[in-house]
Amino acid sequence: MKVNSQLHRASLPVLALLALCFAEATPSTPLRQSYAEQEFGAASPEAEPPGADTSPLAGLSPLVGQPQWQVRTAGESVYTVARRSGVGTTAVFNANASSNVGDRLLIPTQRIAPLPTAEGLVLNLPERVLYLYQGGQVTHWFPVGVGRRGWETPTGSFRVANKRKNPTWFPPEWAAEEEPVPPGPHNPLGSRWLGLSAPGVGIHSTNKPSSVGGIVSHGCIRMYPEHAEAIFELVSVGTPVQIIYRTSALGYDETRGRVFLVIHPDPYRRVPDRLAEVTALLQSAGLDGLMDPATLAAECRMTRGVPLPVLGSDIRIKRGSQVLPISPTPRGPELLVPARRFGEALGLSVSTSPVGATVVTGGRTVLIFTAGEREAWLDGVVQPLPVAPVRVANETLIPFYWTCAALGFSVGWHEPTRTAVVWGDGRLLGTPG
Repeated sequence: MKVNSQLHRASLPVLALLALCFAEATPSTPLRQSYAEQEFGAASPEAEPPGADTSPLAGLSPLVGQPQWQVRTAGESVYTVARRSGVGTTAVFNANASSNVGDRLLIPTQRIAPLPTAEGLVLNLPERVLYLYQGGQVTHWFPVGVGRRGWETPTGSFRVANKRKNPTWFPPEWAAEEEPVPPGPHNPLGSRWLGLSAPGVGIHSTNKPSSVGGIVSHGCIRMYPEHAEAIFELVSVGTPVQIIYRTSALGYDETRGRVFLVIHPDPYRRVPDRLAEVTALLQSAGLDGLMDPATLAAECRMTRGVPLPVLGSDIRIKRGSQVLPISPTPRGPELLVPARRFGEALGLSVSTSPVGATVVTGGRTVLIFTAGEREAWLDGVVQPLPVAPVRVANETLIPFYWTCAALGFSVGWHEPTRTAVVWGDGRLLGTPG
């Protein structure tokens, strides 16, 4: 709920006085600090101590792997590049948003795990990727081909029921063949078979590896031969298998506090409104409004299957030679940074006032931010902000350049590495005297 502007303005002098009382409090003035706490209420920490990640976003799925770029050599097909990179051909076309790709290809080798934690095999049908979880974490993932429309691969919880090397294929009713097909180049099951408890469904190699990554089978799950041999050795009879249908997901990179969104195709046409689905997903995590609406709508149309930054970016922030554990979110001319991580990195005090404002204190310099408001208090004086702070998952994002300038830090920009460099000791930082 938006706070009435006049009420907000009226409360800021009190907040400023409260913040200044805490900024000036020293071990020699315990009575003054005690009076301020009784009169206004004690400020509480913005979050847990350094090193603790209690953000609601920490419950999202993790990111797996890193994106790659590959260059095709003369006469090389997209399939050849995809296979040597361990991905499906369709995934490469989707990632590059074109059926007529060039010679430099984005390879979608960074994924958002389909579940935050699991055990055994997890297949997400829209993604057409099979994940192996061990110890609750993703240890391997492989591209697969799945059932075409009308022969959809079933969703549900299953298990590996049997394993066969060099299996014989016994043609079902839909097949043109009538006689069993022995092991060899004409056998569509290839050299490895993992039968599931789902009737008639298995994970297997294939004699048509170019079909891996497609919507191509009669319900079974096809793998590149080399991947089928690998997964055969990694799982045993009884291994749990979850087959799910999720066309979008959020992933969390806890090292820098980044959140990514991935949007997959809808091969079985089960999602009537992609934009509505993705918007609801962002809202459920408190992340709505962070992405440009036109960009979000375009990504919903293209369904590239590539993780997109929602919170954070590839921009780095350095102080001296140290890269700070902060991933800023671009917003117009500014960068929004999480107040707690920013304060920890620069040795500032960050707290939350009794009425929910974020108080950043460096020595005698006190800044007070309120989410959604285009003004802040700098040492008791109202100052305009280039962008309004944003509240996301119990964290306030504050304008980076403006805050650095207010605290007396200098900031430079290095375009080749997309790095903002902070230097200087700040204005009046250190122990109040």
